[in-house]
Amino acid sequence: MTTQKFNLRKLVGLVMLALVVLYWIAIPIIPFLDIPYKAAIIGGLVVGGEILFVLTIAVLGAEYWGRIKLGLRRLFKRANPAGPVAPPQDRRASSDRE
Repeated sequence: MTTQKFNLRKLVGLVMLALVVLYWIAIPIIPFLDIPYKAAIIGGLVVGGEILFVLTIAVLGAEYWGRIKLGLRRLFKRANPAGPVAPPQDRRASSDRE
């Protein structure tokens, strides 16, 4: 019985996650549609999407939150192949430090 509850919770969480993705896909499309109150709709989608995302993470649990963070790290690591930026070095000559 616990396996069935877990599967239902996982299914509900994944459906909620799919809705979050649809919210974020809809946001850049809304300005091109011929509908009134675009700014209010976009604002509602942003706020609603964030609230739904937090609820989704609460339903899915820490395991999926770790997977999402790992996926984002991999995405941004590919986007920045140069690696981390080194801190600036002191350009003064050694004689100026005395």
